[in-house]
Amino acid sequence: MPRRDYGRHVPGRPAKPRTTVPHPRRLGFTLIELTVVLAIIAIIVAIAYPSYIDTVRKARLTDAQTVLLEASHWMEKKYVEENSYPVADFDDSSGLDKSPKDSSKTYYEITAVARTGSTGYRLIATPKSGQQWKDCARLTIDDLGDKAALKEDGETQSEADCWP
Repeated sequence: MPRRDYGRHVPGRPAKPRTTVPHPRRLGFTLIELTVVLAIIAIIVAIAYPSYIDTVRKARLTDAQTVLLEASHWMEKKYVEENSYPVADFDDSSGLDKSPKDSSKTYYEITAVARTGSTGYRLIATPKSGQQWKDCARLTIDDLGDKAALKEDGETQSEADCWP
């Protein structure tokens, strides 16, 4: 009686190629692989997020500077037309009392105050909570074109740090 071949190699005959069926547990990722990927993503986010927030705050500061300069030009235009600075009705008539000026969200509030002892003005941009970039708590510009930045304690910050 001849011997049956059940997948074993029989001397003198060529070996049959085995077909392998993947084991069902080999179709996905292991928990360790997923944990390593999540750890790598967490490290990247921990490094990138603070930089992103800093860039967003700096962009908002730049927008506030732009609105301050526009408001200063508006004040000068009104001075030429009316021979006085409209400090009292700045908020109502200029449309430049917030930054960004065309958005429903406000990141900086722009106010105008009369300079003491003269007919001039000072425009002040004050950030809403959480929008301050570095030590630039408030930005100011006056009728003489002098720009300044104030820290939270009122101390003057270097103009180069906050104004380009």
